Amino acid sequence: MKIATWNLDRPTTSSPKNLQLLQELKDVDADILILTETNFVIDPGEKYTPLFSDLLPVPGLYKYTHGENQTTIWSRYPLSRIQTQHPSITTCAKVQTPNGDLSVYGTVIGILGPIGRAKDDFLRNLSEQIQDWKKISSEQGNIAVIGDFNVCWNGEKFPKTGREEIDRCFEELGILNLTRDVESNIDHIAISGSFLENARYDADPRKWNTQKKLRKPKLSDHMGVCVTLEFPQLNRAY
Repeated sequence: MKIATWNLDRPTTSSPKNLQLLQELKDVDADILILTETNFVIDPGEKYTPLFSDLLPVPGLYKYTHGENQTTIWSRYPLSRIQTQHPSITTCAKVQTPNGDLSVYGTVIGILGPIGRAKDDFLRNLSEQIQDWKKISSEQGNIAVIGDFNVCWNGEKFPKTGREEIDRCFEELGILNLTRDVESNIDHIAISGSFLENARYDADPRKWNTQKKLRKPKLSDHMGVCVTLEFPQLNRAY
């Protein structure tokens, strides 16, 4: 089972980079794919079923363009929506994986990140999302929190407060952040330890678009990350 996430840096419906974005996603070939700062035109194909956060207002405070949304979950497995507090920012789905149901919570924490004037919005948004994670975990069981956390644990580090609050919540809920040690990375894949019981996964997740600042043309200001989970009890790798 491959689970991946990538922030696409707000592509437009007519952006010349869209075909390259789709090629990168095809190469990753994830079973569960969470795209953030995306657009409904970014469609990885008929093998997937999507679940979108609400489309953003055009025009809007942040100059959104037609078709933009904050998070989309693409799944090769059956899925159904779970409500979140802010459907214009987050989206959550119960996904029927071969290893059992997994509540996948796609997120951007703090639209402009935790810097300067946006810090208060980030902390408020984080607090509300933590409420979601606790409620969904309590009601649904295994949960995966995936997307743009705007928080880095290794390399460039964002404000200490955000990291500590996420760490406390994940420890309480028994969630493991599988991308915590990826250097200078703010896009994460964190999954309930009980779902990962007996699973094998690489300690060094796959990464792409790592030369994001140098790449011409620029695809995104974020790298993408992907983890591969193998469940020996199922006698196959997904």
